[in-house]
Amino acid sequence: MRRPPFTARPLALAVALTVAPITAIAADVAASAVASPQEANNVVLTNTDNTISVATEVTGVVSGQSALNVNQAQPTDALVLTNNNTYTGGTVVQAGTLKIKRASSLGNGDVELAVNTTLETQSSTTLTQNIDLLGDATISTGGTNALENITQITSSINGAGSLTKEGAGTLSLTADNGYMGDTTIEKGTLAISRAGSLGSGSKVNIADGAVLKTNQDVTIQKDIKTTGTGKIDTGGKNSTVEGQITGDILEKTGSGSLTLSNPNINNSQTKTVINGGILIVYKEADLGVVNGVVSDIEIKKAHYKPLII
Repeated sequence: MRRPPFTARPLALAVALTVAPITAIAADVAASAVASPQEANNVVLTNTDNTISVATEVTGVVSGQSALNVNQAQPTDALVLTNNNTYTGGTVVQAGTLKIKRASSLGNGDVELAVNTTLETQSSTTLTQNIDLLGDATISTGGTNALENITQITSSINGAGSLTKEGAGTLSLTADNGYMGDTTIEKGTLAISRAGSLGSGSKVNIADGAVLKTNQDVTIQKDIKTTGTGKIDTGGKNSTVEGQITGDILEKTGSGSLTLSNPNINNSQTKTVINGGILIVYKEADLGVVNGVVSDIEIKKAHYKPLII
């Protein structure tokens, strides 16, 4: 029996080729060569080339044994650092604003803030670098979700300048600080763990809607001035203000107690509001005296405990 002739047919093979994406390798650039508005390359600092003067975001790593000098052309210009940087000479903000994504963005070494400069954290972090206020300077808690930004400074803040707190988030100071100027809370919350956290200045200014919060039992001997409605949040602790309170409205918030105790001087806030916890006073004048008349008191959600003797 004859078999049909065999017909050979070509075998089709499907081969899938996968081409790996090309990953750009970051090059090294000098500080003076940093591009704006963004620099993706690594920046290497040297003793002769360590200043960034353009407003830009550096996503590469900043390295080197020199200090990083930030010298922005305009007060509103900013240098933004997003990476874990390894430079070891410290950071000097000579002009403008330095924004950091995390504490390690500051590399290693102390931070110096010149007059009218700003250090801003873009997210919650803990700074362990010592900070020196060469003049009146600002620390801000900002970022996309500024309200959720809780920045803690566990190191010391020293220098001849005053400290201004900006940004909607919370700045928490845990150490005894030695900066010589006053403290101003323009926005958000400034939390302290001890009276010494407020430096050695004589006054604390609390702007409208801003908050001074005590995270421990604290006795504050500095004078406090409120603009608009300045708030003191005792955060479940029992704190005391022995300095004079002046200005507009003082609002006590949070659980715990706040004691106003200055036997020798009358306060002069225009109104006192109790919106949480307990307010303790030793004389009516602790509530403020304006033109010889004791200021009003408003009790929203709290207890008022006069200990008048």
